[in-house]
Amino acid sequence: MNARPRDGLYPSPFNAAAISSAARPGPSRNLLIDGGAPTGKLTVYYASPRPRIIHSTATQNPDAGLVDLDYGGARFLVQYVDVEDVVIKKL
Repeated sequence: MNARPRDGLYPSPFNAAAISSAARPGPSRNLLIDGGAPTGKLTVYYASPRPRIIHSTATQNPDAGLVDLDYGGARFLVQYVDVEDVVIKKL
């Protein structure tokens, strides 16, 4: 799993990619992204085969939440704070 800000923009939109193989599952990973001001954007990419995806936002703070990608043998959890826009896409 990796994460990086895109284009040096402020507030920085972030990309996070979770890549696993069904034939050779790797270790699970956890990642916390703090978007700074609540205007950030987060794009979470997943690879084939499609994992079980859970996207949940906090009730009291809709700019915070998590994206859980469960490949069966490996699990990737991306927690975020101060992110208004979260997109989940196939890599």
